[in-house]
Amino acid sequence: MIGLIHWPHNNRGGRGRPYVYSPTVILRCFVVRIWFRLDSNRAMHEYLAMEMPYNKKVMRVCGLSRIPNRQTFDRRLATISNDIKNRITTMGKLFVHDKIIDPSILSQQIVLL
Repeated sequence: MIGLIHWPHNNRGGRGRPYVYSPTVILRCFVVRIWFRLDSNRAMHEYLAMEMPYNKKVMRVCGLSRIPNRQTFDRRLATISNDIKNRITTMGKLFVHDKIIDPSILSQQIVLL
C-alpha cells in the first residue's frame, strides 16, 4: 500500500543533499516501528541491528540493504505527523483483525527487545 503513494523524488525543493533513503523506505520503517510497538527511533535501530532472520526479512521488505544511522531516523521521522501515526496504528489493528498478519509474531518480537 505504501508503494501506491506518490512521493516526490526531489527532496527539500532541490536544496541540500538528496536523500539516501527514499520517503517510501522511511515510511515503511515507521510502519514497522508502530506495528512492533517500538517506543523510539533508537529501539527501532536496535531491532533492525539484531542478527535474526526475521529482522533481516523486515529490512528487505522495508527496502533497506543496510541500516540507516539512528540520527537519520530521528531527522526523517520527526516530520511524520501524528495523524499518519494514528492511521498506521489503525491499519495495523485492522490487519490483525483481518488475520493478514499474525499478532503472535508481533508479541514475540517485542519480548526479544
